[in-house]
Amino acid sequence: KNEKNIKIEVFDNLKEVSNGYYLVLGTFTDAVPRDKLIMKLIDSGDFNASFFFNINSLSYYVYSNKYNNMEEVLYQCKKKEEDELYKNIIIAKAEIDLR
Repeated sequence: KNEKNIKIEVFDNLKEVSNGYYLVLGTFTDAVPRDKLIMKLIDSGDFNASFFFNINSLSYYVYSNKYNNMEEVLYQCKKKEEDELYKNIIIAKAEIDLR
């Protein structure tokens, strides 16, 4: 099976986003499709599904869950790679300097 490259974006200036690795499944500029995807995820059992706003691109990032390290998030990517909801995965790493 061919490995697919997963895009990783690092953010250090997002407000109200805690540090960690977010398994992002879609980016939206409009709230309606954002909310539809969140509801689909929750219906499929991803009860931690939510979103954060990326001020850099003025878009909403919908994620299924947040993880503490890269190994955990990559494991989830591998586990879910056949799932249709997970076909456009991006890993968003938030590293906010709290000093």
